[in-house]
Amino acid sequence: SNKPESFVLISSASVYGKISGELIEESTPLLATSEYAKSKRDSELLVAEWCDKHNIALTIVRLPLVVGVGAPGTLGQLIAAIRKRRFVIPGDGSARKSMVLATDVADWLVNNPSTEGTFNLTDQQDPCYAQICDAITHQLEIKKVPRVPASMMRAASWLGDTGGAILKKPLPYNTLVHTQLTQSLTFSCEAAKAHNWNPNSVLENIDSWLN
Repeated sequence: SNKPESFVLISSASVYGKISGELIEESTPLLATSEYAKSKRDSELLVAEWCDKHNIALTIVRLPLVVGVGAPGTLGQLIAAIRKRRFVIPGDGSARKSMVLATDVADWLVNNPSTEGTFNLTDQQDPCYAQICDAITHQLEIKKVPRVPASMMRAASWLGDTGGAILKKPLPYNTLVHTQLTQSLTFSCEAAKAHNWNPNSVLENIDSWLN
């Protein structure tokens, strides 16, 4: 049978199992916790074993928040919540997050078909929540997202934990969500930069994905 010369696996930065950290590198242990992250980690291990056995070049890309037109998931939820005025920023909104344009990922993979290895891909800007929210509200021409004191939101997260424990289901705001909104989670893409990774800024190109 004709086996492929190379294999590309689209994975997720969630395989590291971290909810906070800065410039996390590809060598970081894979301590996935969610079922989604575990499935991505297991896929990586399975495909790597298969490619190694059949001598096939393997490229794994670990993606953070992927941005594109009509983006589902976390970004889609964030935009919907901002439109409905159901989102607030705890504290000063200084927590930084890695993002990447879907078009940049596709272009890089097409232009570097034989690049073996595992790569985090981000836009290298790592904007903070305040910048992300301000860019979205400016583009949509709506009021800015309200800032609420972090201490007040921390108290709300404790109430969310308590209520969730009583109801036996997670409430919309809890300690996990509070941590995600107040602590930075960014990924290094130095490895990809050595292979012509030269991405565009997600926020500077907001008119290409949000209208």
